[in-house]
Amino acid sequence: MCNHEVPQPTAEKSGRPAPKPTGPHTVIKNVTVFDGTELLEETWDVELNEGKIQRVTVSKSGEHIDGAVEIVDGTGRYLIPGLIDSHIHITDIEKTLSGLGMFGVTTGLDMGCFNEATLRDARGINGRADTRSAGYSATVAQSTHHKLLRMPDASLVNNVDEDDWVAQRVQGGSDYIKLIADMPIGPSQDKLNKLVDAANRVNKLSVVHAVNAQSYHMAVASKCSVLTHAPLDTTIPQSLVTTIHAQNQVCVPTLVFMHMQAHSLLVTAVDTITRHFRRSYTPAAESVRAMFQAGVPIFVGTDCHGDLGPLAPKYGLAVHEEMKLLCDPDVGMPPTQVLQSATSLPATFFGLHDRGSIKPGFRADIVLLDANPVENIQNSRRINKIWINGVPHPLAKTGLISADQTSSNDSSWFSWVFKPN
Repeated sequence: MCNHEVPQPTAEKSGRPAPKPTGPHTVIKNVTVFDGTELLEETWDVELNEGKIQRVTVSKSGEHIDGAVEIVDGTGRYLIPGLIDSHIHITDIEKTLSGLGMFGVTTGLDMGCFNEATLRDARGINGRADTRSAGYSATVAQSTHHKLLRMPDASLVNNVDEDDWVAQRVQGGSDYIKLIADMPIGPSQDKLNKLVDAANRVNKLSVVHAVNAQSYHMAVASKCSVLTHAPLDTTIPQSLVTTIHAQNQVCVPTLVFMHMQAHSLLVTAVDTITRHFRRSYTPAAESVRAMFQAGVPIFVGTDCHGDLGPLAPKYGLAVHEEMKLLCDPDVGMPPTQVLQSATSLPATFFGLHDRGSIKPGFRADIVLLDANPVENIQNSRRINKIWINGVPHPLAKTGLISADQTSSNDSSWFSWVFKPN
């Protein structure tokens, strides 16, 4: 297994010079802080300057901070690190970054794009959500993903040397390696294993897409770093959960997207026509619950993908719904652990050592809330202010979404699936 500590890509590698922070010197006073691990006792003054968190000190009545341009009253409010969505797909860069940022999601981890220029251009824009990317994902010709999404030839791994393919991804700027365990046509178990081994040899994390029991068994057998999605057909057995935990694998279940698929009447109709397995949310939630109870790390991710398909969670907004679904009784994660799963845990795992916590020297990616998210995770939506790299970011005009709500284009799902080649 890879040691799970991936060096953070440099600004030069991203193709963009390091952003120069332009946010005002700011002090948020008398605020309660969730630092990425726990809700701290007392109230705190948090100083931001030059894009960084400069100081985090216990509040003192009447204290004056020299040079502060802007004082924000945090009395009765709660400060959390900027949220991390551990599974997005970048389509339109502007829509992706603005959608994430306006809901307090300050970092998005792209799990497969269609143009390597996108992964470079979407990174390091001052005051906007930051990104990392897998670049091209691995699949085979005539797989479901290849046919429906018209994935580029560079994604096809039918007859390639695994080390060469991974080297090409790294050269193109990929921060980790994404593989798709498609069914019934997809990379073989041997191919998945060899691609994961190739990623390990260059110290890159590997992420495997799996949405049913068979593909989950394949993903686990590959000993990849990250399992993404959750099975929609059958709850995974406890023996597999035990193996996942023993292999130090983590899961990004994207329950908001799993729920969306399972509750779409049109998706059900298509599955019936194509004789695809019938999707159900229950095995997905039960599988995640079993993994969580066994000690498998669960990260917050949504599979937001813009216009890649008509059934899509909304950038930024869906992170808050994902956190709610993880806290619901179906899964049963406590709010504190869900907040960790959206901040410090993925930051550490993916090698983003400058974010995910409220500590001096970290990026000033922070969100000010009007209510306590540890008491009720849905208070994460009650956003008062957002800073990204120290720069104030506009807030969304709405803050609610239901897991039953699908894309406004859901009615086009049938025609999209059966669109001509």
